Amino acid sequence: MSTLSVITAFIDSKIRNKTPKVIKTEHADVDQMIVGELFHDTIVEVSTGTLTITNKILSSISYRLVFNKTGNKTTVFGFITNNTAFPISSQNMIAFTDSEYNSKTSVDTIFEASNGYTQISFSADHIYLVTNIGANETIRINPLTYLNNN
Repeated sequence: MSTLSVITAFIDSKIRNKTPKVIKTEHADVDQMIVGELFHDTIVEVSTGTLTITNKILSSISYRLVFNKTGNKTTVFGFITNNTAFPISSQNMIAFTDSEYNSKTSVDTIFEASNGYTQISFSADHIYLVTNIGANETIRINPLTYLNNN
């Protein structure tokens, strides 16, 4: 995956700034990069496995989140579980380690989880618990799309 600036620079180096002519393999490289950005692999983050784009901040939770990024939009769904006998509230739960998945600067995406009262925010480089998750409770995140800077 690439940011807009990386794609633009690649186009400039392979096509726009090329003189005297562009060969077909250079054009194909640009086409392949754009196709890769539009149709890339889905990432599944499981807190008990190898994490590639997230990091668990709150040790009392477990999660399985599925991310699909296309351009500057990311769709996510899955679940987050509070594994303790006590409610947890108002704190960062998960950090993004890959900045391409950060929420758009100054645009928090707040949504209500499946239980009807837990609110979670995708804010900058974190997934933040706005309200609370009950003791030993699992919340489902139904497909949600948020914007990225990239």
